[in-house]
Amino acid sequence: LVNEDEEAAYQKISEEFGVEPVKVMISLKDMKFGHMEFDDSMKTVELSYDIAGEKMLYLINASYTKNSFGIDVEDEVVEKFSMEVQGRNIEVKQYQVENADENRFLASFIEKKLKYYLIGTMKQEEFELILNNLHFPE
Repeated sequence: LVNEDEEAAYQKISEEFGVEPVKVMISLKDMKFGHMEFDDSMKTVELSYDIAGEKMLYLINASYTKNSFGIDVEDEVVEKFSMEVQGRNIEVKQYQVENADENRFLASFIEKKLKYYLIGTMKQEEFELILNNLHFPE
C-alpha cells in the first residue's frame, strides 16, 4: 500500500498493469486528489478524491475476469442508465441515499482489459461532468 501524488499514482498503475489507465481529470472546483491504495494480491487500485468534503472513489481492477470484485452499495437503486463518453459505453446506477440531499452514483466500464468503477455522492450534473472529462489514453 502506497500513498503518492496523483501523477505518480497513475504512473505506478501503468507500470503494474502494463497499460495506461483511464484518468480522472479534476473537473469540479472543489475537487482534489486524495491518495492511492494499490493491492498487489488482488490486482486492484483505489484512488480517492475529495470533492467539497465528500469522498469519491475510483477503483481499477486488473483481474476482474479471474475473480469477483463487487461493490456493495446499501442504498436503493432509483435509476440505471448508460452514457456514451468518447465512444465508450459507461453504465451508471443512481442510488437514493437515506437522509441526504444528493444521490450516490456508481459508474462502471471496461477499457483495455481493466474494469473501472467510479463512485461518489453528488449532484447528477457533477457526476456526469466528471465522466465526460475522463481521459482515455490513445
